[in-house]
Amino acid sequence: MAIIQISRIQHRRGLQQDLPNLASAELGWSLDSQKLYIGNGTLSEGAPVEGVTEILTENSDLFALVESFQFKALPAGFVANTSGDNEGFKRTLQEKLDDVVNVRDFGAKGDGQTDDTAAITRALNNAYAYSSTIGGIDMHRTIYFPAGFYLVSNVIKVPPFVRIQGDGKRSTVIRSILAEVSTIFVLADSNNSIGSNLGSQPGTIETQAREYTIADIGLHNKTNFGNRCLTIDGGTDVHLIRVAFMGNEDLSVPSTDQGSGKTAVFVSGASSLIPSQRIYFTGCEFRNHNTGVEILGSTRDVILRDCVFEDLFQETTTGNQVAGFIVRSCVSNDITGSVTDQSLVDRSGSANRAAGVNASMAVGTGSITGMIGVDAYKNLVIDYNIVQGDEHRSGSFRATSNGAVYRYQDEYVESSDLDISISVNASTGAVTYDNQTSDPAVISFTSSYYL
Repeated sequence: MAIIQISRIQHRRGLQQDLPNLASAELGWSLDSQKLYIGNGTLSEGAPVEGVTEILTENSDLFALVESFQFKALPAGFVANTSGDNEGFKRTLQEKLDDVVNVRDFGAKGDGQTDDTAAITRALNNAYAYSSTIGGIDMHRTIYFPAGFYLVSNVIKVPPFVRIQGDGKRSTVIRSILAEVSTIFVLADSNNSIGSNLGSQPGTIETQAREYTIADIGLHNKTNFGNRCLTIDGGTDVHLIRVAFMGNEDLSVPSTDQGSGKTAVFVSGASSLIPSQRIYFTGCEFRNHNTGVEILGSTRDVILRDCVFEDLFQETTTGNQVAGFIVRSCVSNDITGSVTDQSLVDRSGSANRAAGVNASMAVGTGSITGMIGVDAYKNLVIDYNIVQGDEHRSGSFRATSNGAVYRYQDEYVESSDLDISISVNASTGAVTYDNQTSDPAVISFTSSYYL
């Protein structure tokens, strides 16, 4: 560029409202807004547009200057056609950034030291409040939790129509820091009501507890076995995807049932008008609690798929008002007690690999405690080992029933004839044994599942 002339640079100052059309290369300082401008020059001088251009300073509003976003794509030779006319569709940058709500935008640290209770609550409440309605459909934002340990000292109420998204159940962890935290998350309705007050106006979508999604996150209530990770006292269409519900791994797993409520996830309908229904657990983990999932009250259609139960007293417990409880393709490890209420549970394809869980086989006959029973129209498979002194047996026991007649088959290899048989009680469907030897034996279960 050829230099036409060198001249003294002029400066102007005044209020923003009095900013003139500055001459070419002339500077103007706005005293009240603390912003700096330079004159563009004239079209005849080669300026693309006449007027002034703001020079960036610490007082500049970058969002106002870079006010639009256009998807362009980066690969060489490719131009994205976002509007159909090759002009490119543009959105404001603020709209683009507001697509996902980051919990750290509300003050959460996730540093494992700061109490993030208030910040998480603000984020959830604002994400629910910041919504739009088109065609009668409420649209709300995703709450994103970047990887980190978020400490909480109180119960977090989760509003309806909100999706909580983390970076992974071992990367994004919400952990209680006080013994008084009875549950980390509890589902609330649009009035922020929980428990028996849930859904104060039944029948209206605005107040019902519905459409919750929690994905790729860990809930860690490490205080003791009595404190929950999640409480569902009524809710419809609840999706728990790759969530780890963890208790205190520093405590030994209880050997006996320590009472109702000491569970990782508690599900119960608030009332017959506000039941818990369509609750889906996919790829979740339940560890270091007394019970993995406790289901009571007006509850129906609960499905657990591809989940892991480990270091628990029992996998699940259910009440007599529960309808439609399905456990599919799940695995259990180190369950010290038993799975209860099997008549209510469809466990097709689920394996109970209770390593180290043994049952005594006294001389004579008896039931094999801790083992699931035979349900109608499903094939039960039990892989087991029996040890009696220096002798042992490894076998696979299969049983089925049409609701009236039980059939079973036991295939095994053994070091010598143990004179021990396994069968099914024709009245109850319980797996039983008959030890005709003079010495007791021990049976250990390597796996059990329904086909």
